Order: sequence, then structure tokens, then C-alpha cells
Amino acid sequence: MISAKEKLQIRKRITEEIISTEKMVEKYQELTKPIAPENAIGRVS
Repeated sequence: MISAKEKLQIRKRITEEIISTEKMVEKYQELTKPIAPENAIGRVS
């Protein structure tokens, strides 16, 4: 059986991972925004 101390450590680690993942999602959302036409590389068609 898992002790209370181990449960607390697991809960803390999971919380840290959630926070880290949320920050990564925010970063990737910022990186995948549309590019303004004046900054585009060239014509696609």
C-alpha cells in the first residue's frame, strides 16, 4: 500500500507536470498563430 507521504509526493509531481504542460500548450498556441500577409514568405498559388 502507498503511504501518505508517497501519495503527497505523487500528487505534487502530477501538479508540477500539469503546470508544465499548460505552459507548453500556451507556448505552442502562440507559435501556431496565423502569419500576417505583410510577413508572409511569398505566394502559395
